[in-house]
Amino acid sequence: MEWGWFVRIVVGDFLFIFEKLLNPFQKLLSFQFIQHWLN
Repeated sequence: MEWGWFVRIVVGDFLFIFEKLLNPFQKLLSFQFIQHWLN
Protein backbone atom coordinates (compact mmCIF):
# COMPACT_ATOMS: atom_id res chain seq x y z
CA MET A 1 0.00 0.00 0.00
CA GLU A 2 2.77 2.43 0.91
CA TRP A 3 4.61 1.63 -2.31
CA GLY A 4 1.48 2.48 -4.27
CA TRP A 5 1.29 5.92 -2.67
CA PHE A 6 5.03 6.46 -3.18
CA VAL A 7 4.86 5.54 -6.87
CA ARG A 8 1.76 7.68 -7.36
CA ILE A 9 3.42 10.73 -5.77
CA VAL A 10 6.66 10.28 -7.74
CA VAL A 11 4.84 9.77 -11.03
CA GLY A 12 2.57 12.74 -10.33
CA ASP A 13 5.53 15.00 -9.53
CA PHE A 14 7.41 13.77 -12.60
CA LEU A 15 4.46 14.43 -14.89
CA PHE A 16 3.93 17.87 -13.33
CA ILE A 17 7.59 18.85 -13.80
CA PHE A 18 7.67 17.31 -17.28
CA GLU A 19 4.59 19.30 -18.30
CA LYS A 20 6.09 22.51 -16.87
CA LEU A 21 9.31 21.94 -18.81
CA LEU A 22 7.55 20.86 -22.00
CA ASN A 23 4.99 23.68 -22.11
CA PRO A 24 7.36 26.57 -23.04
CA PHE A 25 9.25 24.27 -25.43
CA GLN A 26 5.99 23.25 -27.11
CA LYS A 27 4.95 26.91 -27.44
CA LEU A 28 8.33 27.74 -28.96
CA LEU A 29 8.05 24.85 -31.42
CA SER A 30 4.51 25.78 -32.46
CA PHE A 31 5.57 29.43 -32.84
CA GLN A 32 8.50 28.47 -35.08
CA PHE A 33 6.25 26.11 -37.04
CA ILE A 34 3.69 28.89 -37.63
CA GLN A 35 6.42 31.32 -38.73
CA HIS A 36 7.90 28.70 -41.07
CA TRP A 37 4.44 27.95 -42.48
CA LEU A 38 3.73 31.67 -43.07
CA ASN A 39 7.00 32.05 -44.97
